[in-house]
Parts: sequence; C-alpha cells; structure tokens
Amino acid sequence: MPQPTRDAVRPVTPEDFPQIARLLERVWFARRSAAGFDWLCSQNPGQSHLPTGWVAEDARGEVCAFVGNFVQRGWQHGQPHLIASGHSFISDANQGGRALGLLKTCLRQEGPDLVHSLTANAFSSRLYSAMHLTPYPVTGALKLDWMTQPLVAAIGALSWRAHGLIGQTLIRRIPDVARPAPRIDRALERQSDVVRIVHPENDTRLAAFDLELRKGPRLFAERSPEALQWRLSDPDD
Repeated sequence: MPQPTRDAVRPVTPEDFPQIARLLERVWFARRSAAGFDWLCSQNPGQSHLPTGWVAEDARGEVCAFVGNFVQRGWQHGQPHLIASGHSFISDANQGGRALGLLKTCLRQEGPDLVHSLTANAFSSRLYSAMHLTPYPVTGALKLDWMTQPLVAAIGALSWRAHGLIGQTLIRRIPDVARPAPRIDRALERQSDVVRIVHPENDTRLAAFDLELRKGPRLFAERSPEALQWRLSDPDD
C-alpha cells in the first residue's frame, strides 16, 4: 500500500525551528538561535495572533519550504491596520509546487489589510512573476546601499564566489565574519540637536511622535516605544 504524501502547507510550530535553520543555512540567510526564533515568533507585539510563518513538508515529513510572516500594526488617519510581510522565503530546489502553495497561503491569509514580500532574489522572482505579482511602482526599481565595512564586504564577496564554485556544500563551514556595531558616538557628538535613545520604552517623546504619525494620511508602521524596544532586543544581533 503506498505511503500517503505530506505536502500540506501548515503554520510554523516551535518543533520546526531546527529544520527551518537548516534551510536558512543552505542559502546563507541570517542564522537564528533558539532565543532568536523565540524572539521573532513569540514576542513580537504586533503579530496579533497571526501565524509567524508556514512550512511545507515533503513525502518523508521533512520541512522542504518555509516563508516567514512578520506582522506589525500600521496607522492611517488614526485607524489601525495590520501589515504582513513575507520574509525568508526558502524552498528546496525540487519543491517549486509546494513553494507556490506557501506564497498563496501567505497572500490569502485573513486579517492583514496589506500583505507584501521582503524577499528579492533570482529564484523567488520567477515565482512572483508566475503569480502575476508586481513591485511597488515607486520603490520597485530603487536600491540603496552604502559601504560601511569594506573588508567585511570583500570577504563576503569572495566567500560567495567560492561557495558557488565548489557546489555550495563546504564553504558555509567557515565561521561568519564578526560584524561589530557601527561606532556612532563620534558622529552624534558633532550633532548638538541629536540625542541617542538607549531605552525606547522609557522615552515619552517617542510615544508622542508615534501618536502624531498615526493621525496622518500616509500609512505608517507603528513606532511606539513598545514596538521599537522589541526591534532592538533581537538576541541574534
């Protein structure tokens, strides 16, 4: 009797984190520790009880594709909205059908007023065009970048090239290059009207600024002290 296939798309559970980490490792996405997964999936104040992502399983029950679902509150004319951002979209190379199922599930989720993707890479773009998705008209062709650590960038470029030349199997064993936090204190000293905010949750000015933004005609992602404090508390940064 043939074994049933396990190809249904389902929400992420904590038991999936090790296999999601394997997918992240394969494509050189940022690594997530157990604490990092907990921060992203359990502590986000804007998630609003919506799934933190979805996975698809192959016939052996192994996670073969994943898309994250980062949800945040947005405000326009004083009215709240939910904004869902698909992220870390990864699929095994032979799982195109299941990958499409993941994207459709993310796009069709109930609750958010806006669903969009933060993933832009050559493999994903083929799937997006197949689903007739288009980039934002103003920012779709816009890319901003600036060089802050030339040595780190050069080592990363060489590592990527070697990664491809040897079949994408061994180079990931090289430890990640440490990326120290940018030294901004000297720059701040030259700006008499700029003050560094270390603890957003205790800053009443941020709360007032967020409330003012909520009243405007543009849709703004929430910048409350609670939301900013959560963003700054990523244990993997």
